[in-house]
Amino acid sequence: METLSQAMSEEGDVKMNRDFCDELVNRIEYLSKEKNNGRCDLLDYYALETRKLMNYGEYRIAVENLLSNIHDSSIVLDKRTIELARQSFGKLITEQDELVLRLLTELL
Repeated sequence: METLSQAMSEEGDVKMNRDFCDELVNRIEYLSKEKNNGRCDLLDYYALETRKLMNYGEYRIAVENLLSNIHDSSIVLDKRTIELARQSFGKLITEQDELVLRLLTELL
């Protein structure tokens, strides 16, 4: 018998839009190469860590950590990237996720 947290995790991962998660990380990697603001190494590191979690099937945790780390580092994201993040969550988006996305938008 599986635990409640296992069931919730598996349910959440199934409903995360994995294609948009991949696109989001690709976009972060693109922005890392595009921006010459001294934070490229951070974006590369965050993208790498996100991919590691995604390889273990932890899509939700991966995207949450990615956005939280970017916010904590005061890195500005464009609206296209924020929309990819929103699409990654799909119907599973929480108030906390929306808050982080709004905060990243306000940095623009």
